[in-house]
Amino acid sequence: MNSPIPRSAIDAEAPTSRSVFRHLARCLDATNRDADALRHALLAKWGEGAGTYELVRRLHSLDRLDPDGEQGVESRLGVWFSFADLSNGQLVSEDDAVLTGLSDELRTRLAGIARPVLD
Repeated sequence: MNSPIPRSAIDAEAPTSRSVFRHLARCLDATNRDADALRHALLAKWGEGAGTYELVRRLHSLDRLDPDGEQGVESRLGVWFSFADLSNGQLVSEDDAVLTGLSDELRTRLAGIARPVLD
């Protein structure tokens, strides 16, 4: 089951902005502190690899594929976590370094999300 995505997070001008990410994280009952820490860690990870421009490109591409947000928050998080290639189908491993410093509840919740597959 997909968690509804806030309209403000679809086709956002700045899809990696703090406010847009907080909207996504609230759907998982994350605090603003956890959301900000996770966003910072994810942006740093993207900066080490493909770069944040690639992340923005992928998020905009998802918006074109899913303009009504039917794929839910999980699809957006799937893009943010797409650098993690887990063979077990998880979005992210509970012990992944990007989750360091987050509440146990949010780490467990993120690790419990199946990696979404877009149609």
